[in-house]
Amino acid sequence: MVRVLISILILYGYLNAGEVIEAVKGLLGNKYYQHRKIVNVLFRNENAFYRDAYPDISKIAAKLKANGLLNLYFSSPRQLTLSLAAKGDPLLFLKTVNESLHDIGYSFFTTKEARRDGNYFHWKIVLKSESAIDPELFAKELYKRGIFIQRVKRKNSTYWEYDLDLSNAQILAKTLNSYKELSLRKPLDDYWFKVDIPSSMVEISSHINDNWHPYVIFYDSSLKMLGYYTNKEKEKRVKLQIPADTRYIKISDYYSLSNIKRGLRIRLYQ
Repeated sequence: MVRVLISILILYGYLNAGEVIEAVKGLLGNKYYQHRKIVNVLFRNENAFYRDAYPDISKIAAKLKANGLLNLYFSSPRQLTLSLAAKGDPLLFLKTVNESLHDIGYSFFTTKEARRDGNYFHWKIVLKSESAIDPELFAKELYKRGIFIQRVKRKNSTYWEYDLDLSNAQILAKTLNSYKELSLRKPLDDYWFKVDIPSSMVEISSHINDNWHPYVIFYDSSLKMLGYYTNKEKEKRVKLQIPADTRYIKISDYYSLSNIKRGLRIRLYQ
């Protein structure tokens, strides 16, 4: 039994040998060959740089930066191109990647290309920046949303490619896992909830001094819209049927979040 286990570990190491170095090559581009000797020393224990089945881009990039090998800054602002591809639903892809970029400070960019190719979705954006997007920070935000970087390639200092694994992707949303009423604070953005228990109805109430105009949308796990409820007139309470296969609920105000500045209350029913 011990021999079998050792054989499996050796085989695993053999099959994965070089993947971390390939990730380093992707991050450094042509500069890898200038630093090959120090890279081999820094990453001699490749198994320490894995996260689940993939090389941990966040950890690898951090190691390269700490040793002065990953320079991301330009001498002056330049146009940066980011090309991303993943197998999966475009809606979930766009929301999770968009939010990840936003959370590391990139909110203004232009879509140069957005297309489906079979089961894959390709998204290319351009932006003006003083540096390339930091792969360490970008990877961390993607990880928060269950997204792994399969491959990163630095074609040159201003053009980067990312292949992503969205098989476990999910948006950052507050989990509803109880049938007790939940009080919500003043929203800075639309409320997003993940339904984590069997539920047939949801009840939403506003503060007595607010003027809520309900705007409620139900989505499945791929962010396909399953149903919605809106009202241009103010309401204090609504009780809505939850469509089958609902995974996420977005709640807002039809006109402005300032109309629910005192927050809302939400409750699920089995």
